[in-house]
Amino acid sequence: MNSRGSAGTHVSVAHRGALDLEHHLKTTKHQMGVRGVENSGSLSGYFIQPGSRIQSNVTAGEGTLAFHAVKHHFSYLSMDCTPGLMKQVYSDSEIARKMTCARTKTEAIVIAPHGVEMVMEAMRSISHCGVSTDASNHGSVKMFPLLIQYFDWKSGGLQTKVIDLQSLADETAAMIASYITGILEDKDILQKCVAFSGDNCNTNFGGLRRGDGNVFANLKRSVNPNLIGIGCPAHILNNCIQHGADRLSVGIDSNRVEDI
Repeated sequence: MNSRGSAGTHVSVAHRGALDLEHHLKTTKHQMGVRGVENSGSLSGYFIQPGSRIQSNVTAGEGTLAFHAVKHHFSYLSMDCTPGLMKQVYSDSEIARKMTCARTKTEAIVIAPHGVEMVMEAMRSISHCGVSTDASNHGSVKMFPLLIQYFDWKSGGLQTKVIDLQSLADETAAMIASYITGILEDKDILQKCVAFSGDNCNTNFGGLRRGDGNVFANLKRSVNPNLIGIGCPAHILNNCIQHGADRLSVGIDSNRVEDI
């Protein structure tokens, strides 16, 4: 006669009956099996039923976490451990146990397709906009957020919206200009772009001599020959002070030098 233990093991009780079961319960194999069963969760516990109330709560929680990370300028890398930490701290919460909001998902939530669609819908009634981008280094990855700025009186005035975020291999003017042009074409607002804004580095505007190898010159050829270039006021002021200070003549009082 055979009996199945709680850990799925077959135990023979043909010789000593209940004593066989008692002996099996004391074995290391049985005790390890029981601990394994207790620590293992059901596979269904890892999935959320579509359209259920818990799905709505989990989605809202993940969106809130993503918003919190961006609002306080947290690194996306921190989101790899935050949901796991919440599972430990709030172990009795079904919402916390089912939240999976690491950096990849956080990025997708921040630049959500629905949000971009809303901006593009608003742009249907807007005739002009400006575009800007700048490199942000995250370790060895160069991230280029692409922003557009436009005036929408229905939404309260001047609007600044992120419409794309990509990593580029380098910061060459041709690659940045191609990236901007491609996104504007994809969003069907290329003809509405009348201005380009960026910091005053040589890659964007070409320095004092301008030239035709910078981002601004490339965009004038591919987007709009009458494109307006808008530099950073803080950088302009800094450059003015720097170059002005370099050209100041500094007088030396020889009598004062001798006293020293």
